[in-house]
Amino acid sequence: MLQKSYSFFLKCLFLLNIPIIYIMICYVWNNYQIKPTLVERKILKSYFSKSIKITSEKDLFFIQNKVINEIRSGNNNHSPIDIQKVLHDKKGLCYHRSLLLQKILLINDIHVRPVFIFIRKDGKDTTLFDLFTKDIYTHNLFEFKWNGKWYLMLTNQRMFKLKSINSYSSIDNVPKGYKYLRHVNNRNGCFIFPNYLIDIY
Repeated sequence: MLQKSYSFFLKCLFLLNIPIIYIMICYVWNNYQIKPTLVERKILKSYFSKSIKITSEKDLFFIQNKVINEIRSGNNNHSPIDIQKVLHDKKGLCYHRSLLLQKILLINDIHVRPVFIFIRKDGKDTTLFDLFTKDIYTHNLFEFKWNGKWYLMLTNQRMFKLKSINSYSSIDNVPKGYKYLRHVNNRNGCFIFPNYLIDIY
């Protein structure tokens, strides 16, 4: 009887740990997948030329402004995101620019971590449970580590100074009451191959 109870306990423990194991697999895999491939490095270096090299804040702002200016707002239907197609079409949304900029920073050995912004459409208080509904607005940003500190990279507006995630609410046109999750690129897994793994890294 005691042996059966112990066996049942182990099975329950294993089942409870499945979500944690799944998230860990996603995290490890996506950290590998987000790294620029040799082909992506060649594409990015060819497109941005010498400006892809980042050694100062001035370089950071220049490349960010260039991406914002050249990748105009518009849907670019391709899953997972193909940076070559985005650069060719010169069209994308926040998450296209985000992934593009992340790849550029990673080429420069600058650490990044995604930030998923979400807020209810009806103006009510946003909670984590709203992640499982369709009635939210979402936005894709990321943080990057510069001189030992984490700063926010904007993906729809040009940057002229370094800001932290805590100062995000002070930016023009940012609605109040939003929530954010670090290490989450999006909630449906459609940006990084394969689609059935959520984009956590």
